[in-house]
Amino acid sequence: MKSKKPSSKIKELIDMAKTIENNLDGIIAYWTTNAISNAGMEGFNNKVRWLIRQAYGFKDKDYFILKIYNLPNTKTEAVI
Repeated sequence: MKSKKPSSKIKELIDMAKTIENNLDGIIAYWTTNAISNAGMEGFNNKVRWLIRQAYGFKDKDYFILKIYNLPNTKTEAVI
């Protein structure tokens, strides 16, 4: 879809309209699939990356795989 000349002079509104226009296919797909997104998968992948950093030096591959299966029950909050 080709954008029209903006009718607003407000830069933030023009930028927002361009962002929506550039991502319109994904926005429509989100709402036409009953709000399904890949956020859960991205979150799980982040937990696996966190586990990899924590598990540096594990020698037992099977134990590491078990830890991945247990990730949904694992708290991954940073200790400050």
